Amino acid sequence: MPWIHTLSTLKPTTLPLVHHEDIIVNYLLNPGWNSWNIPLVQSLFNPLDVASILSMPLFTRDYTDGRIWKATVDGTYTVKSAYRICLDIITTSFPTRSENR
Repeated sequence: MPWIHTLSTLKPTTLPLVHHEDIIVNYLLNPGWNSWNIPLVQSLFNPLDVASILSMPLFTRDYTDGRIWKATVDGTYTVKSAYRICLDIITTSFPTRSENR
């Protein structure tokens, strides 16, 4: 999963440790979401990744994650909005005969 904005691939260069392949970013934070668990980060990643991770700013307020749908103004998924996206893809991928002339 890409998440390190200072690396060209956006992914850690350190190979995952056995039994730690599924670590999520939240696991690398101290409780309260406002600081990195530096000893843990240093134990899991190489120096390049450590420097990149620790340079990433963290939010100071605790927010809960939520899903949003960018195709609507209010961020709510609707079948109608998905239908419009599908139609848009179809019409741009397969132009009508009148557009080909």
